[in-house]
Amino acid sequence: MIAITTKYLPETKTLGHRIRANSGYYSVTIPLDFTKSGVDVHYAAVKALAEKYYPTWDISTLYYGTDVKDLGKFHFCFPYSVVKA
Repeated sequence: MIAITTKYLPETKTLGHRIRANSGYYSVTIPLDFTKSGVDVHYAAVKALAEKYYPTWDISTLYYGTDVKDLGKFHFCFPYSVVKA
């Protein structure tokens, strides 16, 4: 199963606000787009990751959810990634 985790990164002295998308193998960090809000900002990072490393993926059907312990994190996965008991 492929899962993509995104996380908000606060600004530092040298870098502005960012969003990092990580697939376990690859990661991409993009600047925070203040014209977007909520999950749209995190989806933009997922889109950047897919365009760079996984251009054949169709990310239009991704499911997502937030992390209860860290509200600056989102988890994205494909609907066909199911666990069978």
